Amino acid sequence: MHAEGEMQQEASGFVGSRGNGEGTGKRKVHVWAVYWDNKDVVRRMENLQEEVDGISYFAAYFDSEKKMFLPENVMGMKAAIENSGKNGKMESYLTFVNDLLKKEGGSSLKDKDLLYYLFSSKESRQRHISDILEMTEQGGFDGVEIDYEAMKKDMELWKLFTSFVNELYGKTSERGLKLRVILEPGAPVEELGFVKGPEYVFMCYNLYGYGTEPGPKADENFLISMVEKGKALPGETYFAVANGGFDFIKASGETEQISTEEAILRQSQAGDNKAIRRDEKSGCKVYSYRDSNGREHEVWYADDETLNFWYGILEREGAKGLSLWRLGG
Repeated sequence: MHAEGEMQQEASGFVGSRGNGEGTGKRKVHVWAVYWDNKDVVRRMENLQEEVDGISYFAAYFDSEKKMFLPENVMGMKAAIENSGKNGKMESYLTFVNDLLKKEGGSSLKDKDLLYYLFSSKESRQRHISDILEMTEQGGFDGVEIDYEAMKKDMELWKLFTSFVNELYGKTSERGLKLRVILEPGAPVEELGFVKGPEYVFMCYNLYGYGTEPGPKADENFLISMVEKGKALPGETYFAVANGGFDFIKASGETEQISTEEAILRQSQAGDNKAIRRDEKSGCKVYSYRDSNGREHEVWYADDETLNFWYGILEREGAKGLSLWRLGG
């Protein structure tokens, strides 16, 4: 997933019926809700409750003393959804991310040193697990979701993380809590010994984005490869797609993450500069425009049809559990 600073530009969530034109009913997905979108999330849940079977509340993170804390709006959002009567039988999860507030101000997103601090010994892992369980149970959540990122190719850290997940699963099982573990596309799962039991969720997005040439967040070949990779994990693997897109400035290589709504707005502002097309391999909408400074932009974004296309590929390849980043926006 993403930290708050990255994520506030993301698109509003879409959860739709199956896109095969056969009226086979609405698919069930797990969704994320972020604390800075309380009102919008509630409004969307009122419309989409019957299509959502789980919701992750984003997110608990760390203060400058490396102590976990939960923004007030997370519990406010959870209460609002529950009080609306639209939560149905959805399972609720509290998401934990490795974002760290700095003493001098600002934050360190996806902080790898923080993970070493948390995982370096069995004692430190046990303390962290105890804190996670306490916060989850006090909040009345059904499960824990771990979204620790940016380990990349650091195999030492991956092995420590695997020990943490396996130990955490033992404790969540004892407490009657469920466990979801979010994995980036490059996670070396084939070389790790994760325990069977948790829901392992691959992030199937940002194939193109920051630091790349223009392109989609996901395409057919990428999604197929993720399902294949998921077979290395014990049990059933879940897969998450993301709405929104990226605005690429061709000459400078700058990239901006934008919501679906913002992509549509810029599309309308671009007028008839160039034809808007649907990319065959990704299902994304694509168009180009020139800004007021004469710079040429290329925008790739996911709309409702794109999400249905992606879900269809995953289902065709045998995926059972689907997730969407995110509601609101």
